[in-house]
Amino acid sequence: MVTSVITTITPGFAVDRKMVALLVAIGLAILLPVLLHNYIPDAQSFAGAGYAALFVVGFLSGATFFLPMPILPLVFTAGGIFNPGLVALSSATGMAAGMGLTYFIGAWIRHLINWRIATRADRLGAAVRNVGAWLNHSSFVSAFALAAVPNPIYDFAGVIAGSAHAPIGRFMLGIFLGKMVQAIVVAVAGSLAWRIPGLG
Repeated sequence: MVTSVITTITPGFAVDRKMVALLVAIGLAILLPVLLHNYIPDAQSFAGAGYAALFVVGFLSGATFFLPMPILPLVFTAGGIFNPGLVALSSATGMAAGMGLTYFIGAWIRHLINWRIATRADRLGAAVRNVGAWLNHSSFVSAFALAAVPNPIYDFAGVIAGSAHAPIGRFMLGIFLGKMVQAIVVAVAGSLAWRIPGLG
């Protein structure tokens, strides 16, 4: 109803609900750890729940490629509250597990994916075929590179790897180590940021 009212007032203006949901989630991911750090005296007593939450959000970020979850802002702020190493381990394990789920989804619907890609002659079809071949022939290196460096292809890497029959062991190891490196960098940066006077 709100969207229809806005559209009526300003013709041509459309509200992207997914974008709004993503922005709200990012805001909460940043705000909640800050409130926890500033207003709960013994935040470390909640460490177990914090690590579990990081695993769950990490799993969702790896499994829900259609709606990216804001895991890195959460890792950054949690790194300033909890142990950065355990923060990185929890989130990286969750992200790898979520990516494993998308791998099996890709393997399950591989015939549909391969048929649709094979009939596409545009740049998207060529890009997916190239990524699939890369993941199949250099599973560990390609998975590590896609996981360690933020990029739009990573969200679909699991489905593409599963449909391309990439070796799951090497693929999952590359994903886990790549996300572990990324999470360690972000968590340590968050830990160092909390030491800046006036911020922590």
